[in-house]
Amino acid sequence: MLASFLAFAGVSAVVIMTPGPDTAVTIGSTLSGGRTGEPAAGCAAGPRRSPASCWRRGLLSDLGNPKMAVFFTSLLPQFGSSFAILSLLGLMFAAMTFTWLAGYAVAVARLGGLLRRARFRRALDAVTGAALIAFGLNLAIEQR
Repeated sequence: MLASFLAFAGVSAVVIMTPGPDTAVTIGSTLSGGRTGEPAAGCAAGPRRSPASCWRRGLLSDLGNPKMAVFFTSLLPQFGSSFAILSLLGLMFAAMTFTWLAGYAVAVARLGGLLRRARFRRALDAVTGAALIAFGLNLAIEQR
């Protein structure tokens, strides 16, 4: 039982830490709200957004995330069969996700000034673009 629980926690951590739509929503919301928002909530766009709006945005992000669909339909059932156990594991996954994204939001809020600088953004765009081109070239070469 303990081994299964630890395996679930490990797999969940990998799934949660893999960047996806939730990460993008958290970063975007935190950067748009700056230090005036609530970075721990992951929806830091200042007073213009209500808690319900933030919740809805997060829900839509999760529902549109294929990583979550795969996780909850194929991987989660391997760790339990009863409704109670699956519910407990689901709650644990949600708590782990919240903790990870809250930490991410706090880090982004602290680095917000740097991330908003035009020079830094150009450099980040250049590195990201170069990486995507390299991946594309690698894929094209492998397809031959």
